[in-house]
Amino acid sequence: MDKSESRFLTPITPFFVPAIFAILIVALEAAVEVIVTAYEMIIVFLYIYLWLLLFLGLPLFLAGIRIIPEYERAAVLRLGRYKGMLGPGMIVMDPILDRSYRFDLRVQTVDIPQQEVLTKDNVNIKVDAVIIYRVFDPGKAFITVQNIRQVLYQYGQANLREVLGVHDLDEILQKREEMAKIIQEEVDRVVGEWGIKIISVALQQIYLPENMVRAMAMQAEAERERRAKIISAEGERQAAHIMAEAAEYYVKNPVALRLRELTTLVEIAKEKNVVVLFPTTFGHLEQTLATVLAVGKAAAKKENRG
Repeated sequence: MDKSESRFLTPITPFFVPAIFAILIVALEAAVEVIVTAYEMIIVFLYIYLWLLLFLGLPLFLAGIRIIPEYERAAVLRLGRYKGMLGPGMIVMDPILDRSYRFDLRVQTVDIPQQEVLTKDNVNIKVDAVIIYRVFDPGKAFITVQNIRQVLYQYGQANLREVLGVHDLDEILQKREEMAKIIQEEVDRVVGEWGIKIISVALQQIYLPENMVRAMAMQAEAERERRAKIISAEGERQAAHIMAEAAEYYVKNPVALRLRELTTLVEIAKEKNVVVLFPTTFGHLEQTLATVLAVGKAAAKKENRG
């Protein structure tokens, strides 16, 4: 069974202490000549040892029982030497010679508060981040690292400044996830040897100087104006192209142009308070109307034949 799954570490004190007391009592009785023969000494020793084992050894044995949750492991030191990891469930250890230290195996976080970083293009920004990690080898982490959270905080802080300091501000803002991935890989490369796994690193917020915020706002506004002008010019170009095609059509079909004029006059005439003076030639108008009527009658006859 793996050490991290062990639940029993042989206790010594519950059996050794009653034996010491029993030997002392037997020696005292032998000194005052209460018992003389070796047989009597053995019988008295066993009798006293069993009673001491019941009233002294059993409480000591029960005192060495611990309950370890599923998400924890207990690192045990016996007389200062590392003996292994115990748990989960009920574990048995020596209540006097052993010392246990619990390790939480659940996913945990380390917050890195605002850190001042000077980017490659000499912009002073403030960045805060969070490191998400878990202990996958509690035995190695217990022996190697004194304070896991403090180590991750200090090392993550140093890597945050180092990684962001070699990139431009625009690159940091546009590739935030890639920057966090680089920091995660660098920290995980080091602490992975200590039994710690870095699950993720996230850059929570990037604080920019006020003058930089105003400059970026002006840049964004200028970019929006540029796009608006381009869209407007593109619309005018397309409209001019369509109007040129319409002019060519009207040149080839003067009747259509005349109908367009009449339609425009009808739309203008809807306003009752407007007087419109439109020069025209009645003969030309009659001819146009006659042509339109002839075309309409020809289309009607064609439909009736069909």
